[in-house]
Amino acid sequence: MRLRLPYQLLLLCLLVLTVFYPTLNAEVCLIDDQEMLNGMFNAGSLTLKSIFLPHIVNGGYYRPLIGLSYYLDNTLWALDLRSMHLDNVLLHLVNVLLLFYILHIAVRNKNGIKSYLPLCGAILFAVHPIVTESVNWISGRTDILAANFVLASAAFLLLYRKSRARIYLVLAVVFIILGILSKEASFGMILAAFFLLNADIDYGPEKKNDILQPVRTTSVFRPSGLPFFLMMFAVIAMEMIYFGNYWAALAGCACYSIALLTEERGWKDLFRLDLKKALLFGSSACATAASYYLLRRMVYISDVGKIGQTVKLMLLDVNYSISVFLGASGFYFKKFLFPLPLNFYLLEIDPLYDLAGILLLLFCLRLLTRLNLPAAFFIAGVCMFLPALPFAFGTIAWTGYAERYIYISTAFWIVAIIMYLDGRPPQRYSVACATAAILVTLMLLYSWQTFSRNLVWQKNVSLFGDTVRQSPQSRRLRDIYMYALYNAGDIPAAKCQYVVGQTLHSLGYDETADLLMAEILNNEGKPDQALELYETVIRKTRNSSEKALKRIIRQLETMLSQLGDSGRSEELSAKKRTYETQLGELTKDPMVIYNLGQKALAANDRKSALGFFIRAHGAFAGTSPYKAYSAKLMDRLKEDH
Repeated sequence: MRLRLPYQLLLLCLLVLTVFYPTLNAEVCLIDDQEMLNGMFNAGSLTLKSIFLPHIVNGGYYRPLIGLSYYLDNTLWALDLRSMHLDNVLLHLVNVLLLFYILHIAVRNKNGIKSYLPLCGAILFAVHPIVTESVNWISGRTDILAANFVLASAAFLLLYRKSRARIYLVLAVVFIILGILSKEASFGMILAAFFLLNADIDYGPEKKNDILQPVRTTSVFRPSGLPFFLMMFAVIAMEMIYFGNYWAALAGCACYSIALLTEERGWKDLFRLDLKKALLFGSSACATAASYYLLRRMVYISDVGKIGQTVKLMLLDVNYSISVFLGASGFYFKKFLFPLPLNFYLLEIDPLYDLAGILLLLFCLRLLTRLNLPAAFFIAGVCMFLPALPFAFGTIAWTGYAERYIYISTAFWIVAIIMYLDGRPPQRYSVACATAAILVTLMLLYSWQTFSRNLVWQKNVSLFGDTVRQSPQSRRLRDIYMYALYNAGDIPAAKCQYVVGQTLHSLGYDETADLLMAEILNNEGKPDQALELYETVIRKTRNSSEKALKRIIRQLETMLSQLGDSGRSEELSAKKRTYETQLGELTKDPMVIYNLGQKALAANDRKSALGFFIRAHGAFAGTSPYKAYSAKLMDRLKEDH
């Protein structure tokens, strides 16, 4: 008895909502989510114009559709956490249904067990452990929303291939643009679209010129054969291990590609290209990239320095950059095949992943020589993580490697695998049953692992506790874990993490842990130790921490109110005035300077008060009433003086 289509759709919906139900009760993640929510709560004047045309200095990512989604969250349900998490789950469900639709279009053999291949593929993507980070992390919505548009674009490309109706091609382009406005990784879809449009839609064992059935020749070491593939990989791997020259490795891959093309086409047709298609694709890609660049220049006054820094680092040692890209590529494909262990924070990977990257590159070249639709979807999955490779240098995002970077790639790779299974020749009943058993086992294991990971994501303590166990040498992680423990009320454990963190090496000083420890000391009735720690922070940051200056001023005010008229009050008052002056010089905020003048006046320090009011008067806008207030106080103090 075959499960009808409406029931298959209902099954997918129920499965996603059940597996990701724990996500709805997740806390605000201490990485990015809290900052995003604070920004939305404090953005009283946020408008659609400011989302799409922010016109700010040091602009980072330009993702207006993500900002629009948060704007709608704020408008519709006041940034309610459960609702925002539900949004992520529902957007992921949309991607699952889109993938099911793509497979429903692409899979041709819909008899017997193979009729359930689209459903199996959709379930595998729905519960694949690699998607948990994007779905559970509110800020990970960028990947999910971009995937909505990218997968929709892929579906329209398939419809265009079948009907040749240009409206589908236009819609595919529009959805690629919407994907780019959600996340820059969608640029990979431009290259992916080229392969999807030019792939041979006829595939399977009956097709001689097909990746599923290599060309039969008398030579054992034919280029398309497995022995030649393994030989090329061994030669390139040995060269990389002993000489470390990645240029030579790429040259070896190029030789392999030429050998494949020679076997496929012969020397006569080796370099024959469809210039019309190549020029059309190249001009379209360049036009899209140029338009996006010009748009960024319009909406941002300047870019963040991290982007230029990464480009300089890549060009400084190109051989090293190639190794980084190959290692990241191998790592991401391994994560798709073997997703465990899942880790929220990865800065480094094993150098042996370079070999996996070469293996992936050779395999993609093998697919390119006789490109069919399953091969095109596999290569499209590779294209979708290419824009994330520069992140491996660790200078742009908070982590160099992230599971969410292959959220979209996972969808394309699953489509490729399901289409490959669909193109296999009819198998014996026992083989078909074994294949079905493997798929069912994978679905069950993935469902359980994903559900368990969703439980870990519910609490910051469990999430960062798990992350610290996997990356114990990261001081930054220890600081975040300490903050999570403090918020959970586990003060002894938070202090333990602080002590361990002090023993770990860090490239730069981060004040977060010291400020939190000072707050803990204050709550324990140790104000002098807290004051000493605040002073240490200010010394290490060279008076550049606004947060530390504000906290030490508040600390001194509290201590002065408790001391009364004791002999130490004069010493603390002098410190307070010093730090208030430093705060005023640091912030350049006229209101802060004006308030400092008021405090100095209340302390009868008329000379300091006059200096503050003079500076505040010069900084306030002409229309501000505080400019007039500052002028009156200045005149009064000058007369008294």
